[in-house]
Order: sequence, then C-alpha cells, then structure tokens
Amino acid sequence: MHITACVLLSPEEERCEFPEEENAQQAKPPVWRDMTPQEILAEATAVFKDIIQELNLHPTLFEIELTLAETLHVYLIAPEFSGKTERERDLMIWPILKNKLPNRVLMDISVCMLQAPEEKVKMEEMRAV
Repeated sequence: MHITACVLLSPEEERCEFPEEENAQQAKPPVWRDMTPQEILAEATAVFKDIIQELNLHPTLFEIELTLAETLHVYLIAPEFSGKTERERDLMIWPILKNKLPNRVLMDISVCMLQAPEEKVKMEEMRAV
C-alpha cells in the first residue's frame, strides 16, 4: 500500500488515507494541490508585486522561481531593506503575505530572500548552493 492522499483538515490535524491497491488510481489529490504549480507561481507573483507597490519598494531584483520540487524561491533586493535586520524585513513582508495569499500558496514558499543591494553577493552565494 502507498500513501495516496493526505488531507489537511486543520493546521493541527492531518489525515492520511491508505486506500486499497485497486482504489489507488481513484484517490483524490491533497487539498492544498488544487492549483497547478504555474497557478501558484502566478498568484504568488501577483501578491509580491502588490506588496512592492504597497510598501513603495524600489527593487533592483525581483524573481520568483518555481523549482523542480514545485516550491517557490523568492528573491527580492530593494534599497529599503538597507540597515534593517532580517527580522525587520520579514515583519515588513510576511504579515501582508499571510493576509493576501492562501495557505496552499504560502506553504510552497521555501526560500524568501529579502536583501539590500549591498548584500547581493551574499544572495548569489546562497543561490549557488
């Protein structure tokens, strides 16, 4: 038997079903996969563009990559991050993300690099790994 469907019932509870082999072909996809990876990418991109405008950021780089593992890597370099700690930068962005993106998209963001222009070399080193 294989795990063929995991259903997120609430943030605290997850149930995995183990259907019989003959029913395995008919198992439903996980509920957070009701969007294609391209739809998730498009929704995340639109929200990040809204955030950039809402916070009046002037990015020198803004990229969202869809990885082979179908997770999102976000790279945002803006001078407005200069002199701020990582926590301060996160507090600028994540509360808005949590309000604007559904959980099914939020949970696909595996990297969110928020950097100042002078830190670009550090970001390029991280991306090379």
